Amino acid sequence: MCATIDEKDKKILNLIQSRFPVDQHPYKVLADQTGLTEEEVWKRIERLRSDGFIRRIGAVFDSSGLGFHSTLVGVKVDPLLTDETAERINQLPGVTHHYQRSDEFNLWFTLTARDPESITETIEEVKGWEGVKDILNLPALRTFKIKVDFRV
Repeated sequence: MCATIDEKDKKILNLIQSRFPVDQHPYKVLADQTGLTEEEVWKRIERLRSDGFIRRIGAVFDSSGLGFHSTLVGVKVDPLLTDETAERINQLPGVTHHYQRSDEFNLWFTLTARDPESITETIEEVKGWEGVKDILNLPALRTFKIKVDFRV
């Protein structure tokens, strides 16, 4: 990420981290809060997304409170197939995000499903993929949520 951000970008980033407006016209609300026009806010957010400063804009739900089950999955995959496997993981329903690590288990992802059986089915599917050598299934037993805002 070699792009730069100015004070107006920083103000937008600080606002939207945990207070993105739930409104019919959220960019208008942000415009009113930043002194910019709605179009300026939209363009800045799109640029910040394309430059990699913003990965995702969306709601975060309490999946367990909604009756879902989740797990952290570690995958030991042939390093030559890491990118291909990561792309396949991204296509699985219920995967919120994944990480690559330089360790024995070199791909990690979170998986959320309506029931434990669906999680088991997905893990079994991944076990059958070319290059997958082993899988760790680490289901969530307790929820720890630490709210973090990064002041920009």
